Amino acid sequence: MALAVKEAVDDALAPQANYGNYSVDGHVLAFLVGVIAFSLPIILWLLGRTAVCQFDSISHFYYAPLGGDLFVIMLGFIFFFMVAYRGRNPIENYASGTAGLCALMVALVPTERRGCETGEFKLRLLADVQLTDVDTPLTDVTMGGIDPHFTLFEGAQTVHLGFALTLFLLLALHCLVIFPRVLKQHRVDGKLIASKWWRNAIYYTSGVTILAMIALMGLEKLFQWPWWDRANGMFYAEALALWAFGLSWMVKGRFLGWSFIIDPVDPVLSPGLSDTRAA
Repeated sequence: MALAVKEAVDDALAPQANYGNYSVDGHVLAFLVGVIAFSLPIILWLLGRTAVCQFDSISHFYYAPLGGDLFVIMLGFIFFFMVAYRGRNPIENYASGTAGLCALMVALVPTERRGCETGEFKLRLLADVQLTDVDTPLTDVTMGGIDPHFTLFEGAQTVHLGFALTLFLLLALHCLVIFPRVLKQHRVDGKLIASKWWRNAIYYTSGVTILAMIALMGLEKLFQWPWWDRANGMFYAEALALWAFGLSWMVKGRFLGWSFIIDPVDPVLSPGLSDTRAA
């Protein structure tokens, strides 16, 4: 009986033909990157609606008890997926890998200030607490003196903004230069096939949207609009940029179910058409 069970287990675990030759599927990686980027602002917005405070920016959710965990985890996933992604040339690989690294650094080096306009909120502080008597209750920190406890180290805000800006610029580069590239199989009788035309239209629109949001956030830094924080302007500008980024990568992954962005696959004439690296 025991021998029969052992043989059955061995047969089940025996190597199978054409099984186990694993490779990273670029379609899946591109789609997962897009889904995470697109869903991040939605999840954090919903958390903000149900919590005490709707933060001024997506980065400020780092300090939220639950939102901070999701913020770091999802940016971490984007880092791993973008580093694992492989395109058709070294420039594309370096661009995606560097963008992934920037996403990770945005998560690891938090922004400054509490990012909350209300007087009552629950946040995680970057504060060192020392008590001479463990039975002594902590005193409340006044609003005027709380902001220093949201600084990881001197210059952290500059580092955070630098990586965030680089990330968005690289995402725009993907949308405006890398993804819209036209290969031989994308033309028939000298004309761009319809599916590639539609994909490029989405890529270009996404890239322009990202650059427009970068410009808008830059203008706010220049003019210091008084209504910006009250309206959570930074959050919505970042959300639009992330939605554009997410949509472009989901289109590249071809898993949206939109038939008009799928090339007609002909394994004889265009064996590489189904490859996501063909953009």
